[in-house]
Amino acid sequence: MSDLEQLLQQSLARHADEAPSSGQLLSRLQVRTRQRQRRQMMALAAGLTMALCVLVVGVQRWPDGPDHAVVYEPAVAPVAPVESSLSSSGVPSPGASVALVLQPGPLMVDAFPFTPTRELPGLQPTVQLVEGVPTIRYDGPEGGVHWATVSVGAVEPRGMKGAAQSFKVRGRTVNYVSLPPGAEGEWTMWWQEGAAQWITVQGSATVTIDDLLGYVEGMTSRPMPVVSPFTFEYVSANLTVDSVAPSMITFRPADAPPGAGFEFELVVLFDEAFPTAAGRSVRVGQQRGVLYQESGHTILSVQQPDQRAITIQLPSNITVSEPDLFRFAAGIRSTPAAVPGKG
Repeated sequence: MSDLEQLLQQSLARHADEAPSSGQLLSRLQVRTRQRQRRQMMALAAGLTMALCVLVVGVQRWPDGPDHAVVYEPAVAPVAPVESSLSSSGVPSPGASVALVLQPGPLMVDAFPFTPTRELPGLQPTVQLVEGVPTIRYDGPEGGVHWATVSVGAVEPRGMKGAAQSFKVRGRTVNYVSLPPGAEGEWTMWWQEGAAQWITVQGSATVTIDDLLGYVEGMTSRPMPVVSPFTFEYVSANLTVDSVAPSMITFRPADAPPGAGFEFELVVLFDEAFPTAAGRSVRVGQQRGVLYQESGHTILSVQQPDQRAITIQLPSNITVSEPDLFRFAAGIRSTPAAVPGKG
């Protein structure tokens, strides 16, 4: 199961009460996939657009030392800002324009507030962030058949429909509902762990009730850090981490609601291979890069020593100068936890 599919699955589980259509969520989470499918068709148009945007060619080296020096050719004009807009509540909409403001790292991400001391048999955990919510994702070797997710929310889940049961574990009432056919997952379990802390577990029918009750019994109040696929020398002072998965991190404007969608978020991806898209060849630090426009996004892909790539997807509502974009990219490194996406 890909990171996009996992995020969709977890989003559907958390937003069950709001009942958004799966198509809407899928369009949010799979913009990157659709863009890659159109890459060959857009290559010629992107190349012509860049040629028309040539203003001046120059070279500048940032004073950060040879390891993080950035050599750039300012030939593509910065993305034009769009007019800021407010929602009816007065909160900036996801599409409101915001400029990327760099500051020294590291990247800070909220931890999952509890640690399970018992395993779910046959499942391997990864601590992720899904639309601002720390989440433990469990996956088995069956490619998505055997799975579970654990998340923490401030309010009790509502609107669960199905055959319900309840159990007492550690003095807490644990609710269990078998979901009807067609739902995401075969069951949902939830309980109150602390003040404004409701833990929700959801997964496949291969996970038994006995295993789940043992899992609840072993929950302790020790935080678990989110596992990041990247480290950052520079971060943005006005962007907030929205989602963290093994092959990507997404950032949304600090005033935008969680889950704004790829079309409004800065996305950093770990790619299996350096792209062959037509674009302008650049140097980012000591690495080769390619810069191009695609479907309203600015794309910068940086080749890594192992021939994989770190790719930054910048939407039109997040603006940045080209030197700062290159500086940001030069400071990103993959970690041993990174899993390349195949897009």
